[in-house]
Amino acid sequence: MLYFFLVASAAHAIADEGFRSLEKKAMSRDCQAQRNLAYVYQTGELGAPIDFFQACVRRTVIVYSDDVNVDRSDVSNLGYA
Repeated sequence: MLYFFLVASAAHAIADEGFRSLEKKAMSRDCQAQRNLAYVYQTGELGAPIDFFQACVRRTVIVYSDDVNVDRSDVSNLGYA
C-alpha cells in the first residue's frame, strides 16, 4: 500500500512541476504554451485545477496577442472557452 502512495505522490509532483513549467513558458509569451495552458486549465491535466475562467483568459490572450502563430483554430477555440 505504501508503494502505491509513493508512486502517486511522485506522479503528482512530476505533474505539478510540468504545470509550473508550462505556466512559466506561457507567461513569457510562448504562443504554444498559452494554448497548452488553456487546455490544461480546461481539462485539469498536469494537476491543474479545472478553471474555465483561466482557460478563457488564456484563449483570449492568444487571439489578441498579434503573435504570428495565431491561426483560425485559436479563434475557433475561443468559442469553446
